[in-house]
Amino acid sequence: MSLCELFGRIISAQTPECGNRRATARALADAGTRVIIRYERNATQASTLLTEIRAAGGRAESVSADLVAPACQTGPRGSSCNG
Repeated sequence: MSLCELFGRIISAQTPECGNRRATARALADAGTRVIIRYERNATQASTLLTEIRAAGGRAESVSADLVAPACQTGPRGSSCNG
């Protein structure tokens, strides 16, 4: 998919702690993609990236989310996460 095809789309950028992820999020925002910045612990870095993208005219939001599966629990049929 070319950058032109990304215009107007939404992309979720994982925790912005890695320089490559930050650069990718900025490039996608520059291409017209709305960026959702997801972070687990480092709200400061997410906020900084959000500010940078918006200052450059991009559209971005940030959200705190831990996407790791919760500890295995017994399901309604007595099965566990591991089958």
